[in-house]
Amino acid sequence: AVCAILVVTGRAMGSFSMTIRGLAVVAVVTTTRAAHIDVTVAHRLTPMHTVADYYISFALDNAFVREPGVLPPDATNSTRIDLANPRLRSLMTAVTGGLLRVGGTYTDFVHYGVAGTNSTPCPYPNMTHPGAECPGNSFPCCLPLGMDRWSELLAFGQAIGVKIGFNLNLLHGRWPQYTAAVQKKAAVPPPEKLAPWDPSNARALLEWTVAHVPQEQWPAALGLGNELAWFISPKTWADDVRTLKSLVAEVFPPSHVPEIYAPCNANGDSVKWGGEFLDACHASSAEDGAAEESPLAAFTFHGYQHSGATVEDVVRGLQGAGLDASKVFFESIAAVHAAHAPAGTKLWITETAFSASAPANAAHGGEAPDVPAAGMLRAADLPWMLTALGSAAEAGVDVFCKETLAGDWLETIGLWQPGPFAEYTAHPDFWVTGLWSQLMGPRVLGANTTDHVSPEPAPPPPPSGWIVDQGVSNSYNQCGINGSATIPYLGMVDSAASCQALCASTPDCTSFSWDSNPNGGAWSKRCFGRVDGVWDPVEVVDVVSGCDAAKLATCRPPPPPVRVFAHCSRRHPGTVAFAFASVTPAGSGGDSTMALQFPGATNLTVFTLTATDVAADWVLLNGKNITSPSDLENGAAVNGDTVTVPVGAVGFVEAQLPDASVPVCG
Repeated sequence: AVCAILVVTGRAMGSFSMTIRGLAVVAVVTTTRAAHIDVTVAHRLTPMHTVADYYISFALDNAFVREPGVLPPDATNSTRIDLANPRLRSLMTAVTGGLLRVGGTYTDFVHYGVAGTNSTPCPYPNMTHPGAECPGNSFPCCLPLGMDRWSELLAFGQAIGVKIGFNLNLLHGRWPQYTAAVQKKAAVPPPEKLAPWDPSNARALLEWTVAHVPQEQWPAALGLGNELAWFISPKTWADDVRTLKSLVAEVFPPSHVPEIYAPCNANGDSVKWGGEFLDACHASSAEDGAAEESPLAAFTFHGYQHSGATVEDVVRGLQGAGLDASKVFFESIAAVHAAHAPAGTKLWITETAFSASAPANAAHGGEAPDVPAAGMLRAADLPWMLTALGSAAEAGVDVFCKETLAGDWLETIGLWQPGPFAEYTAHPDFWVTGLWSQLMGPRVLGANTTDHVSPEPAPPPPPSGWIVDQGVSNSYNQCGINGSATIPYLGMVDSAASCQALCASTPDCTSFSWDSNPNGGAWSKRCFGRVDGVWDPVEVVDVVSGCDAAKLATCRPPPPPVRVFAHCSRRHPGTVAFAFASVTPAGSGGDSTMALQFPGATNLTVFTLTATDVAADWVLLNGKNITSPSDLENGAAVNGDTVTVPVGAVGFVEAQLPDASVPVCG
């Protein structure tokens, strides 16, 4: 049950704050009860999946690696990254071995500044602002990438120990048609009338790379295009990927051919369109009907499953079913991949974050941070970060690129909005990726959790007698829109408090449920009571429910929502590494701590991330400040099989289990 009322101080909602224990909003009534959760390994003999060694990876938009002076710092809400910054390079030691995928919005607007026979000048002189030649989402039309900056990017990858993946421009040769379509001056051309992709500028870049860049710095992977499913058909894109595959085979020696990935489309475009694209990649074009070898090494997609960008948006978005929204989407894409991709084709997320929504009126380009306008840069985002990593690995994703490394409102390292100390200070979710990279090995085991009823008696009811929870429903899927005999419809109201009052005035009503979503359709703002004495709420985003503890003995908050993931430990053979995330429903009467028990474990090493506030731009590791990646190396030793952590915290536990209990990790 979601305890309704956020503890909000008396400021306007534009600059609110919430006090938390761990990352949990402090309850109006606090208790010392502890939820008790048993955690066991789901797959002991063989892993359910094995991710790539470079699972923890990052995305970086081409706009952030642009030439200096091309755009002012605040244009497109992006800031140019300083690849030589020592703090940036120091932080990246925590996630060494990953992939840095350079692509994003500007992928198909970049022009590679290569001199020579295959170079083509930018054909659009009006390239500094929207106009007849430049759609408003793509100025400058030809974002220049000089070879000095390209070389710097590749050298940066080698210096920090990450692979470089680079998305190439798929609109080269198609700009007039694309511009006309974006500006609504012409319809999207059908596939047979779409101009062919012109690979000359891509060829020039790759040939220059082979001729001038040390082999150990060459890109490990090349993509083609970014989020163009609305404009390019699956078959056309697949044909263009084949062209790129042939080009790469011509340019690079056989021992160092980069992998090819595509199409990097977002959300719904990755489902039906993605299946057709995968089919087209290995469809037969031969007379004997034999399927061609797919040019793809990895099928790639983007996912942004929530809305809003403020701290409040993130907190509310992770209540109830919202905690698993990314998991559900990842599983849907994994199903498409399993049904359509040839054997051996990997599955990569090349962009994902809680939401793609840009903050309104937020600080830009190095100005002082505006706390409520940057929810994904704050401690509120930690539960999403950890559950997304765990859910993707269990769904079958091989590489997870967090959007973005640095440069906009989705960054994990402070550049667009510097951290609390200086530019290139880590935002909270970076430490989740750092700990995951160091502790969670590639073999994915899955975890089973069992909630135990707390042996302590229920806490005394709050003075009002009501325990109110947000993000759960006590009547979901149990009645029609007009209620039932045991779940009466009480009316349309504008607040949970009004719904509670209606229940209180209704004979035998001991609980209520109210849909708070103003855009919830027919169910929006409807209030339902419950007169049969049942209190068994389930997670439903945007619904507020409450029960009268003075009338109903079973009225108490449910155990806190907890997600736990298990992998073989990266550091210690035979050891299992668990990752956990909990979200405290905002409001009154919940558990303040939870005990995680790992039956059979002889000792545990614990890494718990907590914060003083969901709006904080820093976190503590086991109660201490994190000052550098070296602070991630040593956890807290716990004898036995149980650790107690604050509800709302996220973290990791290495569990030493009996030698034969999890053979897959031996």
